[in-house]
Amino acid sequence: MVKVNGIYDAKINFRNDRAFAKIKITYVRREKLGSIDNDGVRKEGCKSLEEFKKTWTDIYGKWDDETEVFVIGFSVVARLH
Repeated sequence: MVKVNGIYDAKINFRNDRAFAKIKITYVRREKLGSIDNDGVRKEGCKSLEEFKKTWTDIYGKWDDETEVFVIGFSVVARLH
Protein backbone atom coordinates (compact mmCIF):
# COMPACT_ATOMS: atom_id res chain seq x y z
CA MET A 1 0.00 0.00 0.00
CA VAL A 2 1.16 3.53 -0.68
CA LYS A 3 2.01 5.90 2.16
CA VAL A 4 1.08 9.56 2.57
CA ASN A 5 3.98 11.82 1.50
CA GLY A 6 5.59 8.91 -0.35
CA ILE A 7 6.93 9.53 -3.86
CA TYR A 8 6.02 6.89 -6.47
CA ASP A 9 6.40 6.24 -10.19
CA ALA A 10 3.18 6.77 -12.14
CA LYS A 11 2.72 4.20 -14.91
CA ILE A 12 -0.01 3.53 -17.43
CA ASN A 13 0.86 -0.16 -17.67
CA PHE A 14 2.33 -1.93 -14.65
CA ARG A 15 3.83 -4.62 -16.90
CA ASN A 16 6.14 -1.95 -18.29
CA ASP A 17 8.78 -0.35 -16.07
CA ARG A 18 8.54 3.00 -17.85
CA ALA A 19 7.04 5.73 -15.66
CA PHE A 20 5.63 8.95 -17.12
CA ALA A 21 5.69 10.97 -13.87
CA LYS A 22 6.61 11.01 -10.21
CA ILE A 23 3.68 11.54 -7.86
CA LYS A 24 3.44 12.40 -4.17
CA ILE A 25 0.61 10.78 -2.20
CA THR A 26 -1.37 13.47 -0.38
CA TYR A 27 -4.02 11.31 1.32
CA VAL A 28 -5.32 7.75 1.61
CA ARG A 29 -8.78 6.97 2.97
CA ARG A 30 -11.38 4.22 2.82
CA GLU A 31 -14.87 4.91 1.55
CA LYS A 32 -17.88 2.94 0.43
CA LEU A 33 -18.19 2.80 -3.33
CA GLY A 34 -21.72 4.19 -3.14
CA SER A 35 -20.49 7.40 -1.49
CA ILE A 36 -18.70 8.68 -4.62
CA ASP A 37 -19.95 12.12 -5.66
CA ASN A 38 -19.73 14.08 -8.90
CA ASP A 39 -16.34 15.53 -7.95
CA GLY A 40 -14.98 12.02 -7.29
CA VAL A 41 -16.45 10.76 -10.57
CA ARG A 42 -14.64 13.54 -12.48
CA LYS A 43 -11.37 12.76 -10.67
CA GLU A 44 -11.76 9.17 -11.88
CA GLY A 45 -11.96 10.46 -15.46
CA CYS A 46 -15.70 10.02 -16.03
CA LYS A 47 -18.33 12.59 -16.99
CA SER A 48 -21.20 11.12 -14.97
CA LEU A 49 -22.00 8.66 -12.22
CA GLU A 50 -23.67 6.41 -14.79
CA GLU A 51 -20.48 6.35 -16.89
CA PHE A 52 -18.38 5.57 -13.79
CA LYS A 53 -20.73 2.75 -12.74
CA LYS A 54 -20.56 1.23 -16.24
CA THR A 55 -16.76 1.45 -16.29
CA TRP A 56 -16.55 -0.09 -12.80
CA THR A 57 -18.92 -2.92 -13.77
CA ASP A 58 -16.98 -3.58 -16.99
CA ILE A 59 -13.77 -3.96 -14.97
CA TYR A 60 -14.97 -5.64 -11.75
CA GLY A 61 -18.17 -7.38 -12.82
CA LYS A 62 -20.66 -5.74 -10.48
CA TRP A 63 -21.50 -2.57 -8.59
CA ASP A 64 -22.20 -2.77 -4.85
CA ASP A 65 -22.71 0.49 -2.92
CA GLU A 66 -21.33 -1.21 0.21
CA THR A 67 -17.97 -2.23 -1.30
CA GLU A 68 -15.12 -0.50 0.55
CA VAL A 69 -12.47 1.09 -1.66
CA PHE A 70 -9.29 3.07 -1.06
CA VAL A 71 -9.34 6.67 -2.28
CA ILE A 72 -5.83 7.93 -2.96
CA GLY A 73 -5.03 11.59 -3.60
CA PHE A 74 -1.79 12.68 -5.24
CA SER A 75 0.04 15.56 -6.84
CA VAL A 76 2.48 15.36 -9.74
CA VAL A 77 5.98 16.33 -8.61
CA ALA A 78 7.84 15.62 -11.87
CA ARG A 79 6.91 14.79 -15.46
CA LEU A 80 9.36 12.32 -16.92
CA HIS A 81 8.55 12.21 -20.65
